Amino acid sequence: MKILKKSVSVFLCVLLAFSSLFALYSYAADGVYYDLEDGYLTVTGRGAMDRLFTGDASIVDVYICKGVTSVPAEAFKGCANLTTVTISNSVTEIGASAFQNCSSLSELKLSNKIETINENMFNGCASLENIKIPESVKT
Repeated sequence: MKILKKSVSVFLCVLLAFSSLFALYSYAADGVYYDLEDGYLTVTGRGAMDRLFTGDASIVDVYICKGVTSVPAEAFKGCANLTTVTISNSVTEIGASAFQNCSSLSELKLSNKIETINENMFNGCASLENIKIPESVKT
């Protein structure tokens, strides 16, 4: 079952990366690519995210694919329409206030390799009812 889930996840990331050729918004920096189309943001490539989407009301779902290593502080702070975030196992750190005031955020799938969760990460996430903190979290 784990192999099937991982295969589906990898397939989805590849499919979303391929579809980025037709994305309405596309941005690349230091080996990390950002594609936003119809409210779906896909982050692919290798390395740390450096782009902030603070207050972007057009983002509904975020997929951070394998290869991305960290999410910066305030990356999605105040994205009021953000509902779902999926973070691959290559991410080991999420910065302070990364999802603060994402009032519609209801589902967050964290990497099993997250080592650090910084302050105010979920502050103001009124719709987030349940989250499983991986055993890998140290601070």
